[in-house]
Amino acid sequence: MKKLAVIIASVSTIFLVGCFGGGGGYTPTKYDYAISFVDNLTFNPAAFGNFWLEKTYTYQGGGWIVVEADDGFDYAIDIYSYVGDYYAYDLDYFDDYAVDVWGVGGGYWEDINGNLYEEGTGSEKDLEKVAAQMEKLQVEAVGEGIALKFGLSVERGQKMARIAKNWKKASKTRSMTDRDADALAKELFGFDLNEGMKAIKEFKNGDGESLTQLIEKAAEVNGVTPEHLNQLLMETMQ
Repeated sequence: MKKLAVIIASVSTIFLVGCFGGGGGYTPTKYDYAISFVDNLTFNPAAFGNFWLEKTYTYQGGGWIVVEADDGFDYAIDIYSYVGDYYAYDLDYFDDYAVDVWGVGGGYWEDINGNLYEEGTGSEKDLEKVAAQMEKLQVEAVGEGIALKFGLSVERGQKMARIAKNWKKASKTRSMTDRDADALAKELFGFDLNEGMKAIKEFKNGDGESLTQLIEKAAEVNGVTPEHLNQLLMETMQ
């Protein structure tokens, strides 16, 4: 119980002081809480740096793209053969569906057999496939990084990454509301921000029971201990 009390104190500090400096009279909104968490959760250059789209390519039916991996080499990937059986940050899947290529100028790449991979726009269907596949790999990579860092299951880490990704995509097309922020918190922690802010207010007044219950609930939703949940909040809500 003593350990949980320490966790509660830390979480309260994060929400009330650590996130927005404290003492300045500024009262953070629900949107402030939500965007702070999403930005910190998904800002993982190492995860997103493993692969990125270099060129689209129409060779052999339009399923090939050229990517540059973090080992400094270019690979031609057959995205229509790729099946996500491996963790995204483990680049072993390149072995099955990729060939080494190197740029030869003029928008062309060449493999060891002399096959040329040319820059091309591809059909709309091909480009949609490329975009969807790259987004899927990025979400997987971020999710696996979250899981590894905070002790979540890979499945939960990837779900959390997908939720955060969807929030960021939606925020680029419209203004996010308090209702959106509540829905985000509900998906991530099992309670909305009204409950959380009320529990924190009660804690400030000397009653920590509600906050204790919310922390335990959020830990259960995410399949982790309260200690792991505390670590996640400390590193993302600031």
